[in-house]
Amino acid sequence: MLDLELVAVQIEEAGRLAKIRRLPHLRLAFLLLDNVVEVMLHREVESETFFQDVNVAMRLQMQRMQPFHGDKPEFMALLTDIESRIPPERKMEDLEERFRAKVNFLAERKRLDPPVAAIVKKLHRYRNDLYHRLQLRREVLEPATLIYFDVACAVLATWRFQRSWSSAESYEDLARFGVTAHALFQEDITTRIASQLRESVGMNVSAIRTALINHLDGRLDDLEETVSMVRAAMPDEYDDPDDVYRIVQSDWKNELPAPNELRERRFVVLGHKLPLSRRQVASLTDIPERYVMYARYAAIEDDFESFEAEASALHEAIERLVQQAVDEERGK
Repeated sequence: MLDLELVAVQIEEAGRLAKIRRLPHLRLAFLLLDNVVEVMLHREVESETFFQDVNVAMRLQMQRMQPFHGDKPEFMALLTDIESRIPPERKMEDLEERFRAKVNFLAERKRLDPPVAAIVKKLHRYRNDLYHRLQLRREVLEPATLIYFDVACAVLATWRFQRSWSSAESYEDLARFGVTAHALFQEDITTRIASQLRESVGMNVSAIRTALINHLDGRLDDLEETVSMVRAAMPDEYDDPDDVYRIVQSDWKNELPAPNELRERRFVVLGHKLPLSRRQVASLTDIPERYVMYARYAAIEDDFESFEAEASALHEAIERLVQQAVDEERGK
């Protein structure tokens, strides 16, 4: 029960920080939520793989029996079922070390809904920006933190924790959630705690949706402006409307390919892509289920994020060259 108390208090504290709504507090809340979700996912993976050694031994024994019973459908169905429960050794190593592997594994085992799995992976990437580089756009940090709080509650609601009550622990914080020793084996403990945590923060999904839409629209505005500035600096022979998109995705740091050569290559993003992204952003308004909407947001962002970074890098390189030319002209 101590695990449950630690997790519940950590989510609760993250919610308290999120309600302050200031950048330092939102960052701390986000990092707390990422940690607590990873802890719960790690425990879920341990539960799913608890009988790994037993299943391996059973598979070996049944494989020895297969020459004698392999013609029996029931025997083969049982062998197939056992084999499906045994992740490969390399996968077990990834599960121990990699966040993304944990999420994918639990989604495969139906311990995480696919939309929740998708948004958790996106939010964990946000965490890396916040933790390692202190980077995340201010306008998305608050809605992202509230989404992570919501997702943490969703993971908690179905979390399989160790149901043991120690007389050496007071469990004062669990008592605040109405959990006592008598309620130890009630199936809905985590669901009730998750519900109370959500109520303490007050999730305004409509406001979150609006903030996400505005965030993506703002980035697409910036991206279109960047593309326009890159186009203005291009040599005249690159006169096809899609050439600017091709150049952004080419190996321009080494040598810019000739126009005909460039146009023969296949690129992911061309001129139709940004208007398509605009329509996809607008479609977020019509998605009623919030986790599906969050996952769709993540997919839209993933779809143009790489091109956005490439376009920014090229624009910055052009700006440096322009400034260098200005400095040389001034004799600096």
